[in-house]
Amino acid sequence: MVVSAKIFLVNEDTTLDEIRRKLKDYKIEKMEEHEGKALKLETKIENLSLKENVLEGIFIKDMVIYVNQRGFKNPVIRTFETNFKFIQETKLFLIIFEKKRMANFIANELSKLLFIKTGKIVEARIEPSIMLKYHEENKENTKVIFFDDVDIPSIEKLSLYGEKLADTELYQEYLKHGKIWYLVYVSKTTGKTVGLTRNGIVVHFDKISIEDFFSFVKNEILRLISGV
Repeated sequence: MVVSAKIFLVNEDTTLDEIRRKLKDYKIEKMEEHEGKALKLETKIENLSLKENVLEGIFIKDMVIYVNQRGFKNPVIRTFETNFKFIQETKLFLIIFEKKRMANFIANELSKLLFIKTGKIVEARIEPSIMLKYHEENKENTKVIFFDDVDIPSIEKLSLYGEKLADTELYQEYLKHGKIWYLVYVSKTTGKTVGLTRNGIVVHFDKISIEDFFSFVKNEILRLISGV
């Protein structure tokens, strides 16, 4: 099963213990009416645990979706549960184990909950030069490369697929015109296929537990984040 995560930076002076106190027992309820039905929606945080430099929990949110039932759109509650971990290293990171869109939404919700407004939890970034160095340390195992910031008119992205990409003339040519944005490669540490973007999205394409995935991100990816 594919497992996704996105890495964020906490852009505010705080501590894991302070975050824990603000998130502890957090729960809100609200009533909404959809198609004449009154629905009670909950947002809460559960299973908070602080151990050494890691604070983890589950973000739980009810959302209304519409189900087609014999030609009628019936509003029903769907509950989303997402694991998250704050980790204090040289900087304070937030890792949300979800696809990009939902991860961004949760990051903004946590920013508002902890710091009143959005913008206090921001995307993590990997500098293009660091991404290039990371790729070339393991270039023999790279399967896909996307380039962005392309200077060729009318072309936004370039891509390469295949074996031994870094040894091709086309790879060298693309480097002259763009920067590595996305890699798919076999990790030396896990032996499994991973996708990585410069804005902190990590995808593990092979079956892996959340804890093992977190260990991989912590030990191999966080060091690439700008300024760390």
